[in-house]
Amino acid sequence: MAKKKHKLPLAYQPIGFVLGWAGGSLAGIAFRATWKAIRHEDDAPDALD
Repeated sequence: MAKKKHKLPLAYQPIGFVLGWAGGSLAGIAFRATWKAIRHEDDAPDALD
């Protein structure tokens, strides 16, 4: 017998979006703080630099 894959309820989509957005924001803040500590520059490079 094959197990059915359960689909997550629609209510989890906004939660996943918020957690993903928050994680990305925290990663950006951590990167800028690390860049400032290592390079002693106020501005971190942009993604396209």
